[in-house]
Amino acid sequence: MARKYGIYAGMGGSFGGATLVDTVVCDNEAQANEIAREYAVEIYQSYEGLYGIQSWYDVKEDLKDSGFDYEDDIVSEYYEEEIEGWIDYYAEPIDED
Repeated sequence: MARKYGIYAGMGGSFGGATLVDTVVCDNEAQANEIAREYAVEIYQSYEGLYGIQSWYDVKEDLKDSGFDYEDDIVSEYYEEEIEGWIDYYAEPIDED
């Protein structure tokens, strides 16, 4: 049964963490959490190049500078780890009472 969720997303650390960014109706909490993650990734990407937040290209260059020249799929894995280290997100059910 579909339910309404508050979607919270943001950046951790000095960025302040997740805040309410949307409300959505989803079939389950896992689906709502995936939407929250997508919002958080968009927020992360809006900061790329600022405050030490790395883009995919920055990650690739850092790997090269360290003596590694990985294929793009490996760089993407490192990039995803970089994102996960910064983002903060969750979905919270909203009571309709």
